[in-house]
Amino acid sequence: MNQDTSRQGFTLIELLIVTVVIATLMGVVFRLAGAGGDSRKKAVTIDRLQRIENALSGYYAAYGSYPPVPLQGRSRSIYRSVDENGVQETGSGESGYKIPGGDAKEAWDKVGSQILAACKAQPVAVYFPFNAEDPEVREGVKALAAQRARLGTSKRNFGVINNIGGFDLDKSDWRECAIFQFGLLSFLLPRYLFMLEGDTDLYDHVNQRTRRRSGQWAANNQLPCKMKTGDQYQSWKDIQKALHAGQFYRNGGGGAEGSMISNLTSQSVCARWMPNFEGIISGGRVFYGIKTADPERPYLSVSQERNLAVHSPKGYAGKGGGGGSNYLLDGMTIVDGWDHDFYYYSEPPFQSYKLWSAGPDGRTFPVWYDRGLLDEGAKEVVRKWTEDDIFGLNN
Repeated sequence: MNQDTSRQGFTLIELLIVTVVIATLMGVVFRLAGAGGDSRKKAVTIDRLQRIENALSGYYAAYGSYPPVPLQGRSRSIYRSVDENGVQETGSGESGYKIPGGDAKEAWDKVGSQILAACKAQPVAVYFPFNAEDPEVREGVKALAAQRARLGTSKRNFGVINNIGGFDLDKSDWRECAIFQFGLLSFLLPRYLFMLEGDTDLYDHVNQRTRRRSGQWAANNQLPCKMKTGDQYQSWKDIQKALHAGQFYRNGGGGAEGSMISNLTSQSVCARWMPNFEGIISGGRVFYGIKTADPERPYLSVSQERNLAVHSPKGYAGKGGGGGSNYLLDGMTIVDGWDHDFYYYSEPPFQSYKLWSAGPDGRTFPVWYDRGLLDEGAKEVVRKWTEDDIFGLNN
């Protein structure tokens, strides 16, 4: 008896149908996973916007205005050309690319860096000198200034630091270089407890001609009075010594004098809104018992830090928590769910503000710019850039 042992396999059409079904299902799964990821990042962004706005409301209640963040060596012009680090070039000319019509991505590739530079004219991030009593840091900055002088007008090797927070290496005295960046967080956090970490010559430098304290820090801060006696402190070095003794800089502790400094009205008022910052500040510290450091971003991102790669001081843990670092300045910021800095805008008399995220694509446009000045093609491009932007509830 003959038995047919042949087996009928799948036809080519059936295999193609199965392949298409599997590919379709995989596509749906990936889209759902992506949508879920975007939803989480959007939720993080909205939560952080609300937290910052809570702090801004507290600041307004205390001072009657919103933080008067100064322009940090930059312009609000969207047509100012930028260097390779995205920092606006010095000078008053507006030689950057104009916004072209057509494809939004191609337009962004041409003008995106100059748009973001304008949006960061009033930055959220704060930068300040490193905590290093070792004279290596001081000598390093002096060496940079000397090298800059030898190079004359050439910007070679100094593009990454020239104009960061107004850092002008053409200054004759390195202690007058504007190396502080008084971003939004320098108003919402107790700045004495973290921005006084660097070489005290940066704070107490006395102009030999006028015999007055000069430099960027002195221009933005006045020596406070002692709480016990009412007498004014004689130098920022005295305040820094008290804070060092109290170990305020890293763990929020404090001795008697350090505690008095932390209780100065200008500093202690920040405690009212400090819980809003718990766990959301890149590079954050402990302030009034609140751990503000973002556990996922304990330090500034590489893209932020690259602008500060000027020196390698001793004793800094760096991004991985071990070894040295190539950065002279320290800093803090708050990023959205896509790791982009938030944007802040306010003008005198600082009775209103705008706070926003550039959204998933990282593209945005200045809220103060009159889009009516753009041609129709540019308007459409800008609309596509900003359609995913996320604004705070108070905007």
